[in-house]
Amino acid sequence: MLDTRAEQLAAEGLPIWRRRMTLFFCVLLHAFTHAYAVLLVPLYFIIQKDFGLSRLGYVSALVTIYWLVYCAGSYFAGMAADRFNRARVLAVGLGLNGAMFVAMSAATSYSTLVVFVILGGLCGSLFHPAGNGLAISLFPRHGGTAVGIMGMGTAIGFFSGFRYSGWRSGMPGWGLNVMPGAETGWRAPCFEIGALGVIVSALVWLLARDVPRAHPDRPQSDSAQGAPGDDGITFASLLLPLMAVSIAFCLRDFGGNGVQSTLSAYLQKAWGMAPDGAGRTLALMSIVGAVANPILGHFSHGRRRLPTLTAALVLAAIGIMSIPFWKPGLILIPLAFYNFFALGTYAVGETALMERVPPRYRGRMIGLLLLVAGGLSSSAHLVAGAYCDRLGNSASDPAAYRGWFIFLGFLVLCSVAAVPFIGRLGTTADTVKRDGNI
Repeated sequence: MLDTRAEQLAAEGLPIWRRRMTLFFCVLLHAFTHAYAVLLVPLYFIIQKDFGLSRLGYVSALVTIYWLVYCAGSYFAGMAADRFNRARVLAVGLGLNGAMFVAMSAATSYSTLVVFVILGGLCGSLFHPAGNGLAISLFPRHGGTAVGIMGMGTAIGFFSGFRYSGWRSGMPGWGLNVMPGAETGWRAPCFEIGALGVIVSALVWLLARDVPRAHPDRPQSDSAQGAPGDDGITFASLLLPLMAVSIAFCLRDFGGNGVQSTLSAYLQKAWGMAPDGAGRTLALMSIVGAVANPILGHFSHGRRRLPTLTAALVLAAIGIMSIPFWKPGLILIPLAFYNFFALGTYAVGETALMERVPPRYRGRMIGLLLLVAGGLSSSAHLVAGAYCDRLGNSASDPAAYRGWFIFLGFLVLCSVAAVPFIGRLGTTADTVKRDGNI
C-alpha cells in the first residue's frame, strides 16, 4: 500500500490558494487539449471541399494522425514530467500546440496541413502525463476529486471545440482567405483558438506551480531510470499489469473515437444537419462530462473506485449501442447518457491507477497508457471515415449505421477487462479517511 503522507507534506508546502489556482490551470489546459483534438471534426466536409479531396477518409485521417502522434510522444512526455517542473512542461506544451493550430489556418495544401497536424500532436502530448500527475499531487488525500475536477476540462474542451468550430464555420466573410477560391470557414476557428492557447500558456508559465517531489534528496536521474524507492517498487515491476490495462482501455478509446467521427457524418448525412447543427449537437453531448467527472471521481472514493469504473463502462457501452435507434429530435438523450459515463471512466480509471503507482512513476504510467491505448485507438477516426465512405448512397439511411454503433459499443463493453489488472497493481492508501477540502 502506498503511503501518501510524504506526498501530502510536499503538497502542503504550497499555499492552498496556489494549489487551487494550479488545479484551475490544469482544468483550463485540459480543455484546450481536447478542444484542439476535435476542432476539425465538424469541419470534415468543408476541408474536403477546400482541398478537393476525393474521400472523406482523407480528412478524418487528420484526426487519426493528430492522436497517433500525440500518443506516440506521450511516454517521452511522461519521462519529461517525471524529471522536470510539471507546470512549466504544461505551459510549453500548450503554447506550442496553439502555435501549430495558428499555422494550420494558413496551410495552402493538404500535405502542409498534415505536417502542422503532426507537429501539433507532438506538442500536445506534453499535457496528460504532466497534468494528471500534478493534479493528484496537489491534493493527494482527495485524488479522485482532484482528477475529477481536472477531468471537467475534457467536457469543456469537447464542447468548445465542437461548438465553436461548427458555429464559426458558418460565418462567411470573417475567415482567413489565404488562397484564391479557398473555403475560409474552417481556418478561422483554428487561428483564433490556437492564438488564445498561446496567450493562456504565458499565464500558466507565470502563475502555476509544481508540487515539490516527496524525495528531493534522491537524484532525478535515479528516478528516471526506474530505480526502486523506499517502497521497493520499480517501474519494471509495474510494466506487465500496466500494459494489460492499456490494451483493455484501447478498446474503450477506439469505441469512443469511432463514435465521435461517425457522428459527424451520421448527423450531417443521415439526418441532414449543417456543420453548425452537427457541431452544436456534439458540443451538447460533451458538456455532460463536466458533471460526470467530478461526481464519479468524488463518490468512487476508496473501495468503490473499481466497481464504479466497471458500471460506468457497461452503461457507456449500452448508450453507444442505442444511438442509431433514436429519432433526430431525441438524439441528445442517448448521446448525453453515453458521454456521461464514458467521460467519467477517465477520471475514475486514471485515479485508480495513480493511487497505486508511486508519484515518481506517474508521468511515465500515463505516457504508457496513452502510447498503447491512445496510439492504437487513434486509428478509429480513419476507420470510421472509411466506413462512412463505403456506405455510399446508404449513408443517408440511419439504419445503415446500426451494426457499426453496436460494434463500437461492444468494444467499450470488452474494456471492462482492465479492472482486474488495475486491482493487481496493489492496494491504495485512498481507503483512509479524508479530511479538509479542495
